[in-house]
Amino acid sequence: MSLELRRGVSEWRYGKFKANGCKFMKNLGVKVQGVVPPTLREIGDIIFEVSRAKAQAAAEKFQEELKPRTAAEELVQTLHEIRTGARVSSIPLGEMGARWQAVLRRRPLSES
Repeated sequence: MSLELRRGVSEWRYGKFKANGCKFMKNLGVKVQGVVPPTLREIGDIIFEVSRAKAQAAAEKFQEELKPRTAAEELVQTLHEIRTGARVSSIPLGEMGARWQAVLRRRPLSES
């Protein structure tokens, strides 16, 4: 996770996150205030550092909110694996119709 600025594009701070193998950016709802140093490794003025600390706290809070979701998903996967012996798999959207038609049924599907 890292904090980012979009100089000249946005006045908001963003956090870069990775969850479930996907990378994404989220607006943290904290405005960039104060004098921005030439590089973010340098220390800016007090107002800038306060906004950086607020953004860091918002990013950590968001990251904590992500953890229960991934833990809950893993719990469901584990439960399904215990009951069926296999993990829940994904099906490509293009194959969805063919797989639905191939499911064994007692009665044929209606036209509707």
